[in-house]
Amino acid sequence: MEKMNNTEFKKIIEELFGFGAQRQFSKFLKRDETTVRRWVSGARSIPPEVPIILAMMQERVVMGYNPKIDVQKFIDDFRLDSSLRK
Repeated sequence: MEKMNNTEFKKIIEELFGFGAQRQFSKFLKRDETTVRRWVSGARSIPPEVPIILAMMQERVVMGYNPKIDVQKFIDDFRLDSSLRK
């Protein structure tokens, strides 16, 4: 998957979460709100698992499901899989 830029990131979270998207997404990921704001501004790069999580959420919307997923389980599995490939 290609690296997501901050403009794409902001657009997608606003589509998924609407008003207060940055705050809602930070709570959803259980991350500090400032971190998400830095991703939106481009001050920090977006972690590789975030675009995948957003793509999964978008796909769930298209399929008519609740976009919310168990993020912590997904991140843990993603990191485990990444460490096994090294």
